[in-house]
Amino acid sequence: MQKIEKIFSYLGGSHAYGLNNAESDRDERGIFINTELSKIYGLETHEHQEERATDTFYFELRKFLRLLQKGNTQALEALFTKENILLETKQSEFIRENKKHLLDSETVYKTLRGYAQGEKHIITGQTHGKLGEKRKQAIEKYGYSYRNAVHAIRLLRCGIIFFETDEYPVNIVKDDKEFGVLTKNIKNNPQDHNVNTLLSLIAELEVKLTNTFNSRSVNHIFNMDYAVEICHFCYKDYLS
Repeated sequence: MQKIEKIFSYLGGSHAYGLNNAESDRDERGIFINTELSKIYGLETHEHQEERATDTFYFELRKFLRLLQKGNTQALEALFTKENILLETKQSEFIRENKKHLLDSETVYKTLRGYAQGEKHIITGQTHGKLGEKRKQAIEKYGYSYRNAVHAIRLLRCGIIFFETDEYPVNIVKDDKEFGVLTKNIKNNPQDHNVNTLLSLIAELEVKLTNTFNSRSVNHIFNMDYAVEICHFCYKDYLS
């Protein structure tokens, strides 16, 4: 049994995005710190805690910070989410209240563009990777994977809004009325949407993402010194 302390948790996935329905899983996500010295500054590592039976997944603090440095969207969601929070501590408040030190504009842009490109290939099944059974069934029934269409649109809109407002909109339905309604309708009524129309929309959003990135008024650079300060703040009580 790994000895850890959870410092932040929330409902992720469709619950975080406002896209949940009766069939949605309850995805618990969060951040933890190790409480054993061997895993704090020893040679052992324990970077994530997963319980598949309950759809629970937590990142260790330093792993979480490295993911933010790479523009990982799940890490961004943990920074910006405002709803469905299950656990907030003094450590997570310290991190989230000063989140702008942990952002890197260029990396976020490149990551979101890369994710959207990947989703486009999966939407029609034109991918070298393995397709899940649900995606295969959706492509056979509707001509496209509506889940991946929703992901692509959501991620691109998140980036556009981020570069326009300096806020990352986790709950797309609440924070982006027009496209929130659209993405929810695609998910719940995929038969009402044409794959070519959706791919054209995604292409338009890719262009707008680039334009808003290039015209951004705020530029963030990941602050490594501050990340180290966070690690010290969260781990100092165990370094003895």
